[in-house]
Amino acid sequence: MLLTLFLNLLMTEITYSYQLCDYEENLFCNKTQLNVSNYCSIKSTTTIRSRDCSQVGFASNENLKYNFGQISLHLKTDNITSQLVMNLTLPDVKWKRAYLRLSEYVDPSICKLFTVGKSEKLSINELYYSCSWRTNTDKDSRSYVIEFKAESSLYYAHRKILFDIPDSEYFADTTPLSKRQIFSYIDFTNAHKIVLKLQPLPKSYKVHHYKVEVIRERAGGSGHILDVRLLPTNGQHVMDFEQMTYNEEGYHYFAISVIGEGCEEDKCAKTITAKLFIGNSLLMNISAWFFNVHIKYC
Repeated sequence: MLLTLFLNLLMTEITYSYQLCDYEENLFCNKTQLNVSNYCSIKSTTTIRSRDCSQVGFASNENLKYNFGQISLHLKTDNITSQLVMNLTLPDVKWKRAYLRLSEYVDPSICKLFTVGKSEKLSINELYYSCSWRTNTDKDSRSYVIEFKAESSLYYAHRKILFDIPDSEYFADTTPLSKRQIFSYIDFTNAHKIVLKLQPLPKSYKVHHYKVEVIRERAGGSGHILDVRLLPTNGQHVMDFEQMTYNEEGYHYFAISVIGEGCEEDKCAKTITAKLFIGNSLLMNISAWFFNVHIKYC
């Protein structure tokens, strides 16, 4: 049953609704010193379909104890082009070299891979990446993954982020609250405990609470685990909700809705997040071992 669920995930046919955030890209570092030029060198690839996507291993080094890596995502609508612009921020830049990969969740062979380097003597506040998502006429949703890896002699950073891009038609600030979609992303660096990060709507919507429903979907059907209310506060750019998965197999995801003026509970649109697949690690390890042995002795 589990193997069938896993194979269905791998073999799902995709019809592309978004380019891989390949419009008006910008990747740069914010320095702390004045009068310093060329302080951050950036090597980027175009969108590729090859093994190059998996050349860089993103597993963290467990011997390095302090994890300084964080990722912040923010999505907005460009007032002129109506394109969705995604801003990514990496604070606390202590590393000398870092890798950033943006790929499709189901088909990771389609990706962008960035390599960022800096002088050890230069102090950098943050790394920024921004790009615009150009939509096609096909509205089929698709999920994306951002992976980040950086290491120095004393520190490491490793993050895995899963997200969907909402329909731009329902993400503009002029969209009625009853139809407004919400941008969020899931930090699944540790699959045992995942973190939902929700981008609050503008104050003009007068949201009282955000309702978050936790759902796990398995071959036998889906189950509602729990729901919570998140209270927005002034000046809050992101709201966090941690959920223990205990590595239980299946698809884990969230349904997000608002409670506010003109929107009673469960009366307005719900935003369904990307679905995170968590498999049985023992079964996956046995399958990988069998595959390697079979190749070795054939």
